[in-house]
Amino acid sequence: MLSYQHIYHSGNHVDCQKHLILSVLLNQLKEKETRFCYIDTHSGRGLYDLSSPEAQKISEYKTGIDKIWGADPWPHAAQDYKKTILALNTHDILKFYPGSPWVAHSLMRPVDRLELFELHPQEFKALNDAMGGLSNAEVIQDDGWSVLGKYLPPKEKRGIVFIDPSYELKDDYEVMTPRLQNALKYWRSGIFVIWYPILARGLHAYMKGDLIESGIRKILCNEIMYTHDMNNKGLLGSGVLIINPPWKTDETIRELMQWLAGYIGVSSETTWLVPE
Repeated sequence: MLSYQHIYHSGNHVDCQKHLILSVLLNQLKEKETRFCYIDTHSGRGLYDLSSPEAQKISEYKTGIDKIWGADPWPHAAQDYKKTILALNTHDILKFYPGSPWVAHSLMRPVDRLELFELHPQEFKALNDAMGGLSNAEVIQDDGWSVLGKYLPPKEKRGIVFIDPSYELKDDYEVMTPRLQNALKYWRSGIFVIWYPILARGLHAYMKGDLIESGIRKILCNEIMYTHDMNNKGLLGSGVLIINPPWKTDETIRELMQWLAGYIGVSSETTWLVPE
């Protein structure tokens, strides 16, 4: 299914949660000198113009980055994420918002490498235009789910797989666990980050149940619940699962997401879905 385009939702409350967590993990990986690889299974465009007709159509960025843009102070763990956004915008006027590939690249070192996957033809072209010229980035037009098989492990043997499907299909929930099990056969030490929506029909709960029963260990879970249905599609909250998070990730994310929830939601909970 190739109908989803993230430009309509760029910079929203969900993006803030995902990208703040991603920045924490990338900074933890940089604590070691050895190089690492960032793999994005559903990359989107990489960079978004919030003044575009698509972004302005429903202005979802007003539920996210716009709410925290003027916050003072930002937590220490959020500073690099903020610097990434500031670097894209002049005179502190919010016009551009980075997608996950751009956030990752801005925090990574020249020796680290990005593999960016996108299947949608229009989104792939925009992604390639934005990031294809980077010396340490490879932009690949392929189904992101294929990453969890034929593209693992990366040659660096350290890094992150960022999994952010649209969940337009019910299958996205059902295939997550078996595909992660398969991926971990190839890359047991990889960090896998999975975003999911929390909807009234509760399909995310079945996915989490499958993961609990899967035998996969060390799964951290953060969920933020919202004050109301911000996009009128039954979105009650959003969650991020992290398989193999670095040491003390839970403490940092717990504090950071509580700060974020104060602006975009009513509550945040960070717990171990499955302990080590």
